[in-house]
Amino acid sequence: MNVLELFKKLLKFKSITPDDDGAMEFIKKYLSDFEVIETQKEGVKNLFIYKKFSEGDHLCFAGHIDVVPPGEGWNTDPFIPTYKDDYIYARGAQDMKSGLAAFLYALKNAKNFKGTLSALITSDEEGDAIWGTKYMLEILKEKGFKVKSLNAEEVAKELGSLKIENTVLLGCLSICLPFKKGIWEEVISSAVPPNTVELNLKAFNKGWKIGGMLFLEQ
Repeated sequence: MNVLELFKKLLKFKSITPDDDGAMEFIKKYLSDFEVIETQKEGVKNLFIYKKFSEGDHLCFAGHIDVVPPGEGWNTDPFIPTYKDDYIYARGAQDMKSGLAAFLYALKNAKNFKGTLSALITSDEEGDAIWGTKYMLEILKEKGFKVKSLNAEEVAKELGSLKIENTVLLGCLSICLPFKKGIWEEVISSAVPPNTVELNLKAFNKGWKIGGMLFLEQ
């Protein structure tokens, strides 16, 4: 399964908040060699998957599988990905199943990372988010994980030289949205914000290791 096929697979899940429609089980099978910590509370599911390659930093991708209701005005089924004019149209294509596909594919294909890689995925970002990522972070703290949260600006500013020993790094996964350069040409997402593309290209040109690029550079 290449990254575009993975993207389309994720789009087919009718994961309207807080229902994941089976997406979490699929992700666990897709990354079957990763360790799993999961919670389910008040209908909200959280999944934390991680793999320790060696001693070193711990980089965590945080995101959500849920989407808002599709609403009216669609010309096609919002949960059947439609390819047209170099775009893929579906509910959640931009927010944020393209980002999920990017970092899940990166995790799947990571080989020689110096440290631990993980992903934290919730089914409630679009709703009240009471039992989503915030709740899961408390669970992870109880299990001995150290958490340092950075906003998007901090990630963009600091990630080039940031070193956090044995710490989960949470950033805004909009920076993991695909752009047309190198391997990410395979992922096509509708309505990717221009500033996202600009940030990705700027980071790439500076040699920063942001998002999936961290694992796919050879």
